[in-house]
Amino acid sequence: MKGLILKDIYSVKFQIFASILLFLFPNFLLFCFTIRYSEGTGEPGPEWFLTLIYAVISFSSIIIGSSFFINTVSEDVSCGWCKIAGTMPFTVRMICGSKILSSFFILALLTFLSLLMSLFGVFMGVGNAEILIAAPICTMFLQMTALSPVFPFALRFGSKTATPFYLCFLIVIAAILAAAAIASVKCGVWEALRTVFYGGIPAAAVLSVFLSLRLSKKMLIKE
Repeated sequence: MKGLILKDIYSVKFQIFASILLFLFPNFLLFCFTIRYSEGTGEPGPEWFLTLIYAVISFSSIIIGSSFFINTVSEDVSCGWCKIAGTMPFTVRMICGSKILSSFFILALLTFLSLLMSLFGVFMGVGNAEILIAAPICTMFLQMTALSPVFPFALRFGSKTATPFYLCFLIVIAAILAAAAIASVKCGVWEALRTVFYGGIPAAAVLSVFLSLRLSKKMLIKE
């Protein structure tokens, strides 16, 4: 399993480097904005607006920065590794599991960097502290929920087919969560909102990984 994880990471090492750069650019602008705002040299904005800026940048950076891992399937096909894997003692479940774990490592790295930025915002007194800290963590679990089922699907039908499936699945999940958040805010039921984001999303991520591994046992690798 360790060898499979290292193979997946090395095969997309350029994309990993590019995703980190893509992550750093908007966060550097956010860092400069925070410094300017905290010094009182910028126009003061409402707390909800500053919180929204942090949450949107955190969400987009983590989602975009980790989505490229779907391409590891096409890399396996293009280099002929899928044919070689058939002669090795690897099951489809092991291959799918290694891709899920590899993507989780990248997600954890991006979430850690985003969390550092959020903690900086909290330290500078910008935005709502709870949302700033919760946004990157919830985004990580949301991405795991959407990304995990894509790997067995991509192994069977290819990454070109799996990418639209992933985008549609992510949009549906995000829309459901957004609707739940809006309804909770309008009704003033904050505890229900916390239950959805702090309990529902992590539970959905665990369930998604479990079902993806179960599904992978019935899938055949596209060569």
